[in-house]
Amino acid sequence: GVVVSYPSMTYPSHTSLATGAVPARHGVTSNTKFDPRGGSAAWYFEHASIRVPALWDLARRQGLTTAGASWPVTVGATMDTLFPESNQGPGWLTRARAESSPGLVDAVVTQLGGFAEDGNRDAIQRDRFTAAMATHVIRTTRPNLLMVHLMETDAAQHATGPFSVEARAAIERIDAHVGAIVRATE
Repeated sequence: GVVVSYPSMTYPSHTSLATGAVPARHGVTSNTKFDPRGGSAAWYFEHASIRVPALWDLARRQGLTTAGASWPVTVGATMDTLFPESNQGPGWLTRARAESSPGLVDAVVTQLGGFAEDGNRDAIQRDRFTAAMATHVIRTTRPNLLMVHLMETDAAQHATGPFSVEARAAIERIDAHVGAIVRATE
């Protein structure tokens, strides 16, 4: 079972998973940063927002290799191989290239036979890219720790409900992605 962090939102929850700390302690208390004047539009993308060590920090201290594939709050994280989750708007692929390990994004774009600049706006395509990233990282760098965030089921359930046809189809696609990641690991 899982004890959900409060608030039960993606970024605080994923940061709790990665740190073992509650949001009040790790510092990521929402998906977006509170801004009473301009609206809370800025996301907690940067690793510097986390006030306690994350799993990848502790693993690296022990001499283990680390990687991230679209894991929240990892822009600027000290991982050996990094494709952080960020910029959910226009110009996604360009920003992903700038924030990821050099050459990593282009290697996956090539592997997929291309990918649209803003292809991340479609949850199915975003997870297709993330799963390809995870399998590429496993095959090329063999990290001791790989943090992966697949998000289509979350998007589908918000849009159509947890037991909808769309949610079930999303779960099937995620299951196939997890299967590909497991096969790459084996």
